[in-house]
Amino acid sequence: MKELINNIIRDNQLKVMIDNFYDVDIIFSYFEDKEDFFIFLFCTYSELSQKINKDNNNENDIEYALNSFVYEFKKNRLNDFRNRNIDNNLSLIIVIEETSKDMSHLYKIEENSIISKKYILSYDKQELEKLKNEIDDSQNIVNVFNELAIKHSNKLQNEEEAWYNLLLKIFIKIPFLNYVSTINTEVNKLEKLEDLIVQELSVEQHSILNKILNVYNPNDMDLELFISLNQDNE
Repeated sequence: MKELINNIIRDNQLKVMIDNFYDVDIIFSYFEDKEDFFIFLFCTYSELSQKINKDNNNENDIEYALNSFVYEFKKNRLNDFRNRNIDNNLSLIIVIEETSKDMSHLYKIEENSIISKKYILSYDKQELEKLKNEIDDSQNIVNVFNELAIKHSNKLQNEEEAWYNLLLKIFIKIPFLNYVSTINTEVNKLEKLEDLIVQELSVEQHSILNKILNVYNPNDMDLELFISLNQDNE
């Protein structure tokens, strides 16, 4: 996944600084001409617990440990960016491999915007390999992603084509990755894929969409039952 993220950063023309801070793999990226900054943190769940939350056994305190981690990283590595308003324009994208461990509680981290905005980009290894098989390495990866998103839109609810859901998740969880329509009309402007998905949703529907992306497991129950149960709990 790290190689894929690197390619996305490169083809979006961001600058890159690769680091290993407190024995955690990090890519820091930024635009030269914009005040937008991004930390990609690569880990498994166990690494997140052992390296980030190592001083606390309470899983619910991971979000506070992450705030401390980002604060220390900024203080020790990113002082040169303080005059560019990094304190108000920093996003942390946690790229985490899915395991048998229930990680549903991790997604509340996204609600904590202290120190940085936060995104959980979880992935399954098999889904990732299938997505890689769909990618033409000779082309700009942003263009490839957009073409795949349009060409295979019929796979959205196909459990056997879960790589497509991962593709959409990458669009949604990486703030600078834009969906670009390949149809050259005035109506089809540059828009974020997330905006395309949610622009017609109510607040309740948007909440359910987030739960589907973050929590829903097709092996546990069918989608209609999942939505019904979550509507009842609202």
